[in-house]
Amino acid sequence: MAFQFKPLGAVATLDSAAGTNLINAQSVYISTTADTTITLKDSASGAVTLGSFQLVENDSVVVLKETKEALFATGTAAKATKISYPRG
Repeated sequence: MAFQFKPLGAVATLDSAAGTNLINAQSVYISTTADTTITLKDSASGAVTLGSFQLVENDSVVVLKETKEALFATGTAAKATKISYPRG
């Protein structure tokens, strides 16, 4: 599937220890080189889990979130970038 977006920040590595809100991102492009579980929490401190999903090896997805919500991932294979709202 092809879609268009504008990157709005640098690539960040997601991990399970330190969540990131990607500078208040609302649209986030995530790709991974290994199977990983992506978790969305209420903040970077990660007090409340809002949801999670499995992202398989060599796959990508766009996550829509609130600005203060943070993303976590198992391992360090998942990379994330703040993007404009995707088109296409």
